Amino acid sequence: MKILIVEDDPMVAHINLKFANKAGYDDVDTVSDIESAKERILNGNVDLVLLDVYLPTGKGTDLLKWIRQENLSTDAILITADHSSETVEMAMNFGAVDYLIKPFDFARFQLAMDKFERKKSGIVSKKSVEQDDIDSIFFDYATKSDKIKSVLDKGMSEKTYTTILDAIKSINAPTTAEELGDRLGISRVSVRRYLEFMETQGILEMKPVYGKKGRPQHLFKYVQEGN
Repeated sequence: MKILIVEDDPMVAHINLKFANKAGYDDVDTVSDIESAKERILNGNVDLVLLDVYLPTGKGTDLLKWIRQENLSTDAILITADHSSETVEMAMNFGAVDYLIKPFDFARFQLAMDKFERKKSGIVSKKSVEQDDIDSIFFDYATKSDKIKSVLDKGMSEKTYTTILDAIKSINAPTTAEELGDRLGISRVSVRRYLEFMETQGILEMKPVYGKKGRPQHLFKYVQEGN
């Protein structure tokens, strides 16, 4: 599986690369403009493009249109700050697998990659398909709750996970497990477990703060990807 990241912001490109690696994809290249992307796609057997919309030499949707005009099998997931319905519709019309609006977390990125994998394994790898193969691609039967549960560690609650994540997003500033536990009425130990788990997912950043004595406090902050 070969992935090409087309992104002119080095920091965002690094985040996308980190997420792709975390999702289990190691053969990942990065370019920053449309012409370089075309060259890589034509010469590199690229399976999937993680594609920004606003690029120095044009729009990502132009690259996606070119891929379709050239009758190439390369798929694309749009990763952009563009909220316009016109761009979303254009991406859909040109066959984008998914459309991710920055900022997003790793769990949402994983869902997009799962959708791509379902398409690849359900249709591309088969000479003929059944209705179930088609339905798994065109219809998302798994609920958000099911998908969150699928990534949680044993003993974790989807409701608690969502509550803590929503709270730390709303705070939008570094906070401790103690502060968040007091705010939510959840034990510090439980909150810390979920925060540390989210940090391993790339959803949160953790920073130790050392005082004059005793163990350091750990500050957690939601990662605003793409900012």
